[in-house]
Amino acid sequence: MDEKIPTFTSNTVAQLEQQLQAKQFEINSLLEVTQSINSNLSSEKLFKIYEFTLRGQLGVEKAVVFFKDDDWKCVCNYGTKKTFLDFDVEKNLVGIDKTNSEILKEFELFIPVLHKEKPLAFVLLSGVKIDSEKSKAERIKFIQTITNIIVVAVENKRLFKRQLEQEAMKKEMELAAQM
Repeated sequence: MDEKIPTFTSNTVAQLEQQLQAKQFEINSLLEVTQSINSNLSSEKLFKIYEFTLRGQLGVEKAVVFFKDDDWKCVCNYGTKKTFLDFDVEKNLVGIDKTNSEILKEFELFIPVLHKEKPLAFVLLSGVKIDSEKSKAERIKFIQTITNIIVVAVENKRLFKRQLEQEAMKKEMELAAQM
């Protein structure tokens, strides 16, 4: 029985090493993000870590992130000339037709983060570094994953803070009723 032993060219080995490094980077990034969340870092610091991951480690050239607190806020913006301070997210991004949107023409990726069809955040990206179409799909999937982790963590922090405020208000009302 002749078994063929696969042979690897130096080019194939280099590609495999590159893929391994990319996966190791993704694991390290996810670990850093989850440790930051577990350390109860502020929302601002979590978004800074997100920006650093996009910009410094993934080489994303342009990014804008809108997050819905009580109102929509631009929580991350780099690589663009626009400030997005007075940007109407409800008008321009909620229920958007991606093919006809002027705002999206500047960006390659539009990532909505939804919870039960309710938008929590919108991420606009451009200039994502890739090696091949396969790595592009994987890179986008990783960006979506880390985006969801960060946004859900910040949303959970917001909801927890609101719950604490409601409990404090309830105690004040009970105290006022006793008086």
